[in-house]
Amino acid sequence: MSKELKEGDIIPFIRSKDYKFIQNLGLGSFSKTVLLKDEITDELYACKKYDPIEQINGEKEKEEYFEKFIDEIKILNKIVHHNIVRIYNNYIYPKEKVGYIIMEYVENAKEIGEYIKNNSDKINGVFEQIIEGFSYLEKMKLCHRDIRSKNILIDSNGIVKIIDFGFGKNYILDETVSPSTLYKNGWIVNPPSEMNTMDDNKPIYNNKTEVYFVGHLIKQIVEENCIKSFRYIPILNEMIEFNEKNRIKSFEEIKNRMAENSISSKSIFTKEDKEVYQKIVSKLDEIIDSVELDARVNDINTIIEKLEKINLKYNLEDKILNNKDFAECFFENVVNVNENSTEWSNYDGEPYEVNMIPTSLITQSIQWLRRCNEKQKELVIQNLKVHLEGYEIDDSDLPF
Repeated sequence: MSKELKEGDIIPFIRSKDYKFIQNLGLGSFSKTVLLKDEITDELYACKKYDPIEQINGEKEKEEYFEKFIDEIKILNKIVHHNIVRIYNNYIYPKEKVGYIIMEYVENAKEIGEYIKNNSDKINGVFEQIIEGFSYLEKMKLCHRDIRSKNILIDSNGIVKIIDFGFGKNYILDETVSPSTLYKNGWIVNPPSEMNTMDDNKPIYNNKTEVYFVGHLIKQIVEENCIKSFRYIPILNEMIEFNEKNRIKSFEEIKNRMAENSISSKSIFTKEDKEVYQKIVSKLDEIIDSVELDARVNDINTIIEKLEKINLKYNLEDKILNNKDFAECFFENVVNVNENSTEWSNYDGEPYEVNMIPTSLITQSIQWLRRCNEKQKELVIQNLKVHLEGYEIDDSDLPF
């Protein structure tokens, strides 16, 4: 029987959450990560166990590293971005200095270096997504502080996922770097000028330092794979400037510069991008008969969200059973939609389906829209508006 709650009451959930162990995923300096399955929801999760007992002897040092683990949880709890791994739950055991994080599982993931080695043509889109993720962290006043290939994963759909915030923390402008961060982190390249300890300088790590290390990581990958199609070389050169004063100042500025670069480029969208878009709008033009006077285009996030919902709805089907579901992913106030019907061919007498939308197009649409950068998203919306303006207006409800 439920009881009335008062402010400050402790709510004891008696039912524990059980997970099924699937396999080991990896080992870190102070952690172990395994793959678990929630048997009730049938979802897979990565579980990171923090346990530094064997590597650390002193109680004071154990306490310091345990506090860093708690900091990682606090950071991840603040983050909601499609290019950064999500945290769903945590289980902390302060007495034993042990803790567990239940996280998003990035299925069939590859480290960025390995992924680009086999997909060099994807380098521009991957770079754009990385900048999106780090720009978000910048806005949240967060630094990752451990930028390397193994901490940037790419899933089977080409979506970037930034992981492992073990060294991450909130930053303030020109924050002093601790000795443990400066000397124990094993940087992928020599630290930049602001981290210099010569001449009694205090080493500093901030968002501009992140720009430097991200730039060098991409530079290494581009050079190792002899990639000639990377379109952001001038921006990259400004990112890796050793002297902080000469370096591009933020990830937000990089985004703006990339947008300018895209506008001046002849090929804003790839051939594959255009093919997916053409499939979408040809089906919309085919099925939409009329729209209301106040019909409008949904924003990209809403489109993706609605597509994901109908993807679940028709998960076992080969085609969408109600074409209005697809149309309303892109436009509000769609009125009349032409549904699936069967017609007979004049050539061979065989039946064929008219106005049929395959469910595979839903998946293609989601994957493509997730890959789009901000400028591409703006252009998608603009082009959809052109199609919306071309549809017949249903004025049956107008008073005169």
